[in-house]
Amino acid sequence: MFTEKDYGRVLDERVAGVIKRYIDVTCDYARASIKGNVSPSLVRQVLDRNSTLTKNNSKAIICMVEIAKKNCEKTITQAKVDKKFFNSLK
Repeated sequence: MFTEKDYGRVLDERVAGVIKRYIDVTCDYARASIKGNVSPSLVRQVLDRNSTLTKNNSKAIICMVEIAKKNCEKTITQAKVDKKFFNSLK
């Protein structure tokens, strides 16, 4: 996902924004930090674009991408169910 040219730079603004849109602050930072072996505060700093991406912290960010993707899919599924419900209220 990341290459050598990405390291030492802040995370792309769009990437950071999309990840942050689909994460649960209370548990996803902790989960990614454990899998990436970095602190939750460092994960937050990278996603807030206050720290640069490194080979070491990129593992946690890749984990955050996977978490955000799963959460996005859940949101889409729930939205479809909710849309059917709203349509039934006509």
